[in-house]
Amino acid sequence: MNCKSCGKELVEGAKFCAGCGTVADAVPEALTAQVPEWLSGLSGPKDIVGLDVDRLEQLLRMAKSDAERVQALTLVRDKALRKQTFLAKFRKGMQDRNSFSAATDEEKAWSLEFNNVLKNKMTMNYIKRFDEEIAPAVNEELATAAAQVQSAFASSPALQLIPVDYRNSHALSNMASYLANGRASTWAECLDKLEQSGQASSGAAVKCPKCGSPNLQVTTQTDTTGGMDVKKAACGVAFLGPLGLLCGNKKKEEKHTDFWVCGSCGNKFPRESQ
Repeated sequence: MNCKSCGKELVEGAKFCAGCGTVADAVPEALTAQVPEWLSGLSGPKDIVGLDVDRLEQLLRMAKSDAERVQALTLVRDKALRKQTFLAKFRKGMQDRNSFSAATDEEKAWSLEFNNVLKNKMTMNYIKRFDEEIAPAVNEELATAAAQVQSAFASSPALQLIPVDYRNSHALSNMASYLANGRASTWAECLDKLEQSGQASSGAAVKCPKCGSPNLQVTTQTDTTGGMDVKKAACGVAFLGPLGLLCGNKKKEEKHTDFWVCGSCGNKFPRESQ
């Protein structure tokens, strides 16, 4: 099966596309939508220490499901954020009457999307139509995606009970497995097993500044400058003829910036900030 958004082949069982972040089917529903009565009585991480094996395993599996849901929504939000960034670059190109090349297949798709809306190429209406029709829709898309990430985390009592250092699907899944196969029977033993495997400390040096979670992924944003300067090319043609087009050539340069994206709360921040 292929992604409906970018066409990339989906890995069997994938909840979202590894190429563009689009949710493969529906975003997984939180298991904590039906909160057990015993879970409702817990108020913080300290309350999970005394849980028996069955309830602790159930809590961890619910938290894992919710962590996956937050991660899937985070990828959608991150894509909307990239689209908003491209929106500003696209508008500047229109305003300066300077063409530019989309850096990625994702940007090419957005450029085509914007141009399909702007079928009337009259200069007087071009930017006005962009500001009135395209920009609000893109901004609303980002706001909706960000709100969904925040709502998913806020509506997960199971995930909120887990200490921030362990709010990622891999750690939660492994701890639930320790309980299921008898390798651990308490919360403390789960943490010990996690420490022994090196998973608890693997992200300790880098944590989300917003929620403190180590559940981070790296995403790279590429900005391309250069291309053809229409004004200089026109002047060159006027004085030198066809060869004057070379006057408009600007060397293309790419700037790559790495960001951390938090899988627990959706926060995005520069990699060098940590």
